[in-house]
This record gives sequence, C-alpha cells and structure tokens, in this order.
Amino acid sequence: MGSETMDDPGELAALVIGQMCHDLAGPVGAILNGAEMLQDTRIDSGEIIGILSRTAGTVGTILQFYRLACGSATMQPGMQEAETIEQLATDFLSGRRIAFGMTLQPQRLPNDAVRLLLGTLYLASKALPRGGCISVNMGELEDKPEKQALALDFMLEGERCGSVRALLASLDTGSEAHDAISRPDALGRLIQWQYQRLGTDIHEEWSEGKLHLGLRTL
Repeated sequence: MGSETMDDPGELAALVIGQMCHDLAGPVGAILNGAEMLQDTRIDSGEIIGILSRTAGTVGTILQFYRLACGSATMQPGMQEAETIEQLATDFLSGRRIAFGMTLQPQRLPNDAVRLLLGTLYLASKALPRGGCISVNMGELEDKPEKQALALDFMLEGERCGSVRALLASLDTGSEAHDAISRPDALGRLIQWQYQRLGTDIHEEWSEGKLHLGLRTL
C-alpha cells in the first residue's frame, strides 16, 4: 500500500484544509456574485435565489463530505445512517458528472466503513476524469460501532477510466520520484493512511471496459 509512514500530521492537515478551501472557492464565489446580482433590479430575483440555494447546497455537501471522510465526526467508534451517507455520496459525485448507486447496504454503517467508503469514492472520482458511473456493493455488517472486518466492492465505468491502485502508487511519498506531498494529493494520502490503519487489501480487475475494485479489511 505504498509508504508505511504517515506524512507530518500538521503539514498533511494543513494541505487537506487547503484542498477543501480550493474546492469551496468556486461555489462560495458564485454565492457572493449572486448576492451582488440581487441588488440589480433588472434581474429576476427568483432565478438568482434558486441559483443561490443550489450553490449553498453544494457548499454544504463539500463540508459534510470532508467532515465524514477525514474529520473528527468519524474518528471514534460510532455509527452513521446509511441513507444519509448514500445521499451525501450521490450529491458529492454529481458535481463531478458521476452517477452513483449503492446496493445491499445495511441501515447503519460503522464510522470506519464510512471513512473507507467516502475515501475510496474520492479516489474513484479521480479515476474518472470525464465522468461516468460508480456502483458499490457492501457486505452485511453487524449493527455495532466496534472495529470489524469490512468488505466493499466498487464498479467504475466511464471514458478513460483509470486505475485506483495506480493513483495510490503515485501518492507514495517513500519513493525518490515523489518525496513530497502536494495540496491536490493531500486527501489521497490521508485515505492511503486510512487503508494502512485498517489493514486494507485492494484488488482490481478489468472486465468489458469496467473496473471492478474490491476492498477487504483485516
């Protein structure tokens, strides 16, 4: 799974926050522009308010995604409602022109499963630069927050779909070719560390132009 040592925690946290701010810059700027346009009496305020509402929803999705994928909300043992996580993933990926579906889901997910699911979806979205679709099949889990073995199966389909394992290899800061982490890679590195913490085994298989990605934790 690449480097066995985690980057400097303070530096990595700063870079992840920087990436979150970068992701928020566009929608926040749109909200500010929309607020200014509301002062123009020649423009239909109803249309502007609709745009502001949708953009505010995008901001909320980004913040919630980062909070659950790498924030304190899922650091300790606990459970999250699966329906809420599925909707969050759907909203987050729709902004990247990626359709999402989740099958055989339990009603509640342990926090480790939430971080594993959202983190992998983030990497999977990077492997679909031109959009596409992602489906997830999660094995049955006991309704308890304690650490347990997790099994997630992803299927990626889209034009120029890439390899998630190759993305992880490109993040290996232990190599001479890549000895420093950059802002765009920071969240990926945090996800990579999460895989290491959970003892995650990753298997990829290509079939009929689709990438099948299986994750198993020990």
